[in-house]
Amino acid sequence: MHPVLIILVIFILLLIFGVFYSLNKKKKRGELFNQFAKNLGFNISFRDEGPNKEYTLSGNVNGSEVVYSEDRLNDFKIRDLGKGDWTLITFKNSPIDFDFEVYLDNWAMQAMKPLGYQDIEIGNATFDKKFFCHSKEAEKLKLILDDQALQEFLMKLEDSFYQGFDFRNITKEKYFQFSFYGKIRNQKQLDLMKNVIDFMRIITEKFK
Repeated sequence: MHPVLIILVIFILLLIFGVFYSLNKKKKRGELFNQFAKNLGFNISFRDEGPNKEYTLSGNVNGSEVVYSEDRLNDFKIRDLGKGDWTLITFKNSPIDFDFEVYLDNWAMQAMKPLGYQDIEIGNATFDKKFFCHSKEAEKLKLILDDQALQEFLMKLEDSFYQGFDFRNITKEKYFQFSFYGKIRNQKQLDLMKNVIDFMRIITEKFK
């Protein structure tokens, strides 16, 4: 067989393998999300965006409307989230009565300090080093985060969402939201999403 023909056959076979691999990966991810929605008792919908489907799950958690959503941003449409894939968990009509933000600390957060965006220290040196906490009502935020179990949970999230994540409550828009850069790829991350929802539920219940 002519060498050019051999290369062409190999290329076609690799292309076919790639298509089947992508379809199988998409199918398995769909199965994970369908089971996740079923376990939570949430509704599920999706839209096809390239190699992956973007899922939206919605339901009720102890009287709060909760939405899990995925977004591919081509610009800066959602608050200050940058370009790329983002995953969001939103508690709508949040009962929390003040604004706050808790970020995984990075160079961008440090750069904002000279601009008056001050970091609130909770009192746990390890936690304070890893997270940038901001609110005009510092004492209220300290009361929320003055819980060793909650601090340890947030620190464990870093292992899976090291590219960046944050929690924030916006009273004007009445939402309490978690976001991280990237999409859920496996069961371990989905299990963490359930833990994030539980964490957010515990916090909102303190204000009901």
